[in-house]
Amino acid sequence: NQAFPLVLALLLSGGMASLQAAESQDSAWKAQVDFQRAKVYVRTHQPEPALKAFNRALQLNPEHPEIHHRHGTLLYQLGRIPEACQSWRRACDLNRSFCQGLRFGRKGDLASIEM
Repeated sequence: NQAFPLVLALLLSGGMASLQAAESQDSAWKAQVDFQRAKVYVRTHQPEPALKAFNRALQLNPEHPEIHHRHGTLLYQLGRIPEACQSWRRACDLNRSFCQGLRFGRKGDLASIEM
C-alpha cells in the first residue's frame, strides 16, 4: 500500500493530528475524483453511474457546495424534483453564490424558498 509510508512518517513526525489531517485530505481527494467521474458520466449521458458517483463524492465530502449543486441539477433533469431541491438548498446553505439558481424550474417545482 502506497499510503503506509506516508502514514508512518506522519505518525512519527506529528502524531495523531497529522494522521487525521492526512485522512481528511485523502477523503477530499477521493471525493474530487468521484465528482470528476460524475461529471464525465453526465456529459456522456449516463445518469445512473453519475448519480452513484455524486453520492460517493457527497459521502466523502458532504460540505462541497458544487457537488450538491450539480447533483441537484442531474436529479432535476431526471424529474426527481424534491430531491433536486434538497441538493440545491444544501449547496446554497454551504455557499450563498449557489443560491441564485434556486428559483429555476417549472412553475410549482420549487415550493416557497426562503432566503
